[in-house]
Amino acid sequence: MSVCDPVDSMHAHFKGFLLEQYPHEIPENDEAVDVFAGFVNKHKSHIAGAIIEPRVQMAAGANFHSSRALQSIRDVCTRNGILLIADEVATGFGRTGSMFACQGADVEPDIYCIGKALTGGQLGMAATVASNAIYEAFHSEDWTHALMHGPSFMGNPTCCAAANASLDLFENEPRLEQAQAMEEKLKHELDCLASRDNVEDVRALGAIGVVEFKESINKQAAIDFFVNEGVWIRPIGASVYLAPSLNINDDDLGVLCSAIRKFADAVTRNPMLLAGKK
Repeated sequence: MSVCDPVDSMHAHFKGFLLEQYPHEIPENDEAVDVFAGFVNKHKSHIAGAIIEPRVQMAAGANFHSSRALQSIRDVCTRNGILLIADEVATGFGRTGSMFACQGADVEPDIYCIGKALTGGQLGMAATVASNAIYEAFHSEDWTHALMHGPSFMGNPTCCAAANASLDLFENEPRLEQAQAMEEKLKHELDCLASRDNVEDVRALGAIGVVEFKESINKQAAIDFFVNEGVWIRPIGASVYLAPSLNINDDDLGVLCSAIRKFADAVTRNPMLLAGKK
């Protein structure tokens, strides 16, 4: 909770009761990397690690950043002796076209946080995957050295069975290739909206497609519109995004993209579908 958006998210209600963090923008150029490095060097005695959703910040509006930015963050963390934690709950298991987004950027974090897609999205299950150096710090015959935390019924056998079945499908079916092919399909279906006056950006990475408007979206009005179109699409901020099943067929993907194009047309006719400035 404490590493989520401290201003605009639901967790802002708990400000003052949670650990204070050091939010920082993602460094996308050499100057920004120098600023980030200086920031980390200044505060490193109080920093245990840097946590990031690699390549795509999903809950922030499906904002993308480059592999180079992620590599720079890895380098700064390594030089300063702090951990890099990859929150791949949303980006893991093929979503960005590689099994994990960090792998697609040739970055190795110290900790992976994974969930949701671990079971193919069927049952709630999560896992934390750590490097040997971190694992060994807690591995001991003395139980007091262990990181004593876990939910009730952790290792739920039904969830584990679903996870094993989903992992078998990754091994036996061309799931990553399907995600990679979806990127081109999403671009083909949505790029026509990039020239709209009210559209800020259109982007796709793996099985994620995003149309970002120049103003925030009236979420309830948008949801009602999409339900009337026979699809379930939930906007975030100023963005309408798709993150469909990796094995979705072309016809169903076309229905989703068509609904977004119709929404863009409706926005032009009815500005009330937009809530206001970002």
